[in-house]
Amino acid sequence: MIEILTASYGLGGIIAALFHIPQLLRLWRTPEAVHALSLVSWLGWFLVSCNSTAYAALVNRDPVFLALCALNLACQAAVLVCMARAYLVLWQGRRTIGHGAVG
Repeated sequence: MIEILTASYGLGGIIAALFHIPQLLRLWRTPEAVHALSLVSWLGWFLVSCNSTAYAALVNRDPVFLALCALNLACQAAVLVCMARAYLVLWQGRRTIGHGAVG
């Protein structure tokens, strides 16, 4: 029974990471979608994942748990990077539009 739970936990962590892909694709393709996301929430989840990863590395020391925590952390970091990119794209677009109107 322990082996089944361990395997399902590992598989569940990988599947959970895959659920970040639609969010990443939407942000990459449609920068305006960033306005529908909460930066505070994503930063909060990222900080909690930093703590979980540190716990897994320094206290728990289970390699599967550490790998899943690190994977989750990487996915959340990727979303934050895509959010930053989206804000930059939108900001540059506004700046170009504003500059064009003046010149």
